[in-house]
Amino acid sequence: YCKDEQMLTRVIRATFNQRRKTLVNAIGNAPNLNISKEMVAEVLSEMGESATVRGETFTLEKFADFTNKISKKLR
Repeated sequence: YCKDEQMLTRVIRATFNQRRKTLVNAIGNAPNLNISKEMVAEVLSEMGESATVRGETFTLEKFADFTNKISKKLR
C-alpha cells in the first residue's frame, strides 16, 4: 500500500522512461522528481537492494515501499 499514489506513478514512470537504467540513475535523473541519486541509493540499501538494481526487477509492492520511504525522507 502506497500513501502517495501520485508520487508512486511518477516514480514508476521515471523508472521506465529510460530503458536499461538502474533505479539510481533513472530516478536520480528524472527532472520532475527532484530526488538525488544518493537518496535513491540510501533507500535501496535500507530495503536490502543493490544500488545497481533495475526497475524491471521490482514488484508493485516494492515500488510502493520504495515510494513510501522516499516520501518520508523528502518531508
